[in-house]
Amino acid sequence: MGYFIYDLTDMYIHGELSNSKEYLVHHSLVLTAFSVILYTGKLFGFAMIGLLVEVQTIFLHLRTMIRLIRSPKKSSTAYNALDEKTPVVLRTFLIGGLGFLTYHNLHLTTAMVKADGFFGYETQTLDEDHVDPLGPVKVKKA
Repeated sequence: MGYFIYDLTDMYIHGELSNSKEYLVHHSLVLTAFSVILYTGKLFGFAMIGLLVEVQTIFLHLRTMIRLIRSPKKSSTAYNALDEKTPVVLRTFLIGGLGFLTYHNLHLTTAMVKADGFFGYETQTLDEDHVDPLGPVKVKKA
């Protein structure tokens, strides 16, 4: 949460907040969601996977810092490397992290629908061993 508070404060101090409403909305939604997660103590795993998308901001900030020191874009190896790798990192974490969250959510939704007897399935009692797509939580003793 600290990064989002810092970034909002930085944009306010430097007068960039009025030009970047999308960042204001994004940071406000993330702060609200994380506040709820911290208050309730639930869904920490989902929040951590969601934060993987933010890894690419490191590369965006590095690219901005190279621009700020007025390094020529054409001859700067560092800038060119960051320029090429930033979309790769973004897509990797965006597709990987959010893809997993989508898969997990679809799996849980399907399990709940089956448990409720929807689509002709018998109504089931649910426990964590039958709902979690990663397998049983309880370790069976031999």
